[in-house]
Amino acid sequence: MNNFFNELKRRNVIKETIAYIVVAWVFLQVTTMVLTIFEAPSWVSKTLTFLIAMGLPVWIFFSWAYQVTPEGFKKTERISEDQVITVASNKRLDILIVISLIIAIAVAFINKPSNSITSKTIISKDLASYHSIAVLPFTDYSPSKDQAHITDGMAKNLIQELGKISLLTIPSATTMKTYKETNKTLPEIARELNVDVLLEGFTERRNDRMRITTSLISANDKTLWTQDYEVAMEEFNVLSYNISQKIVKELKLVLSPADSARFTMPALVNPDALEAYLKGMQIIKEGQSFEDIKLAGKYFQKAITLDSTYARSYAHLGFIYNLYPYFSEKSPIEAAKMSEAVNNIALRLDPQLTLAYLNQFKNLYSTEWKWEEALPILSKAESLSLNDPEVLDLFIEYYVTSGKFDKAFSTLEKLGQKKEFRDWYFSNKVYIQFHSRNLEGALRTGEEFQNLYHKELPAPRLHMWALSLLGRHQEAVSTARQILTNEANLIPINRGEIGCVLARAGLKKEALEQLIILKSSKLKYIDPVSIGLLYMGLGDKDLAMQYFEQGYETHAHWMIYLKRAPPFDTMRGDPRFEKLIQKLKFP
Repeated sequence: MNNFFNELKRRNVIKETIAYIVVAWVFLQVTTMVLTIFEAPSWVSKTLTFLIAMGLPVWIFFSWAYQVTPEGFKKTERISEDQVITVASNKRLDILIVISLIIAIAVAFINKPSNSITSKTIISKDLASYHSIAVLPFTDYSPSKDQAHITDGMAKNLIQELGKISLLTIPSATTMKTYKETNKTLPEIARELNVDVLLEGFTERRNDRMRITTSLISANDKTLWTQDYEVAMEEFNVLSYNISQKIVKELKLVLSPADSARFTMPALVNPDALEAYLKGMQIIKEGQSFEDIKLAGKYFQKAITLDSTYARSYAHLGFIYNLYPYFSEKSPIEAAKMSEAVNNIALRLDPQLTLAYLNQFKNLYSTEWKWEEALPILSKAESLSLNDPEVLDLFIEYYVTSGKFDKAFSTLEKLGQKKEFRDWYFSNKVYIQFHSRNLEGALRTGEEFQNLYHKELPAPRLHMWALSLLGRHQEAVSTARQILTNEANLIPINRGEIGCVLARAGLKKEALEQLIILKSSKLKYIDPVSIGLLYMGLGDKDLAMQYFEQGYETHAHWMIYLKRAPPFDTMRGDPRFEKLIQKLKFP
């Protein structure tokens, strides 16, 4: 072994290998800086790295066989260890290694991918007094100005991270998107949102790296601190976690044990997978049709293909699959199996993912009708995401279909505390009032919303039903026809409801037109309850029961309303209908 080591020294293999590694490191650092400036594709730097790595064993072999001399390359065995040229070669290698190391350290310092490049803090008052923060829409400073999905994704991530803090009030992403490209001043925005501080951000993406500047600004427009970050795109989710932790520290917030448990360091993500995921999220946010939903699903599938460890992509794909029955793409059982498969992977990869628990709840509750098993899953989601409106919305639905209206109203008050979700608050209030048989109250709530916000009714279908059940058929028909004008947003169950209301008003011909549309449709799945409702309105209880039984066999989502919903009152007392309700084993 000693002889072999001495031979390595004589042939300068060790020093020449060290010199190769150091010079290669310097070369890669410099080329990365240059390629970033010229916005070269990421494959260029990856190819250079691969070629240099492959060159290392070739260089080691060359170092063993040859040595550089003033006369050129000579085979090493022809040079003795004590020759002057060997000593000179050793000195040259020492000098090369030292110089290269100095250059490498200097370049690394200049190009340091630090999560905190610069930071300055300006204190204007006791930061501990701040307990509400709004994350403004981030500005895209990328050269091509086409990275909105990146900037929106970062802002949403920060809202989700900060939303885990019980002491902190934070407006939702839905609210904040209304302030994108606004001309309002920061103090005006702060007053409207009733927040103490605002977080402003600017992002610039160059290839697989992102530079972001964040500023925490008080309601009176005083900068409290500004910080720059530069990270690889794979650290995107980690960065939002780090920024939120920085805000917690600067605002001197004391986290409860439950708050701390909600914070977990996100994993790195493949940059291309992240790109696909964020594009899918942007489509969900802005999409209007089922084609948009399917396109978002394709992006999530692409993200999974590119990075099989990216939990969020699985969870959002599960969310997409849960929508399929409503748009007649799959039966509820088929969709639930698809959703469950990807959702289980999401939970295995990230047990703290709120959306995955919401998906699991929907499958247990809406499709499998496992009422008692579903509620703890929803409670788990609530523990991970404080006062999340989507969680509260599902709690309200569960309590309404379970007949626990007091709990539904108390949950509604929690939702009412989030001013940015006034639409959700009013639509849920109408929903609870309608199902608790306060039909007049449901109508008044809808009208109150219209008068306050000058928008369309928050729940037009329930408004239509309330008018019909109160015998105000002409008004109910008018609302039904108004709903029919929005063909793009109609799903089969809506046509069944409208057909029932038209039939109740004596307009059987118009009701049958909706039945013809449903039966002649080439859709893959049509909720049988929608056709059962229509026959119920026409007074044909036998055919209505046939379709309700089909709803039981296919696990139609509308079956959860059979026991208590007012539209089914005409079926109550029918032994077949009562037996069907018993089979569902409602809580």
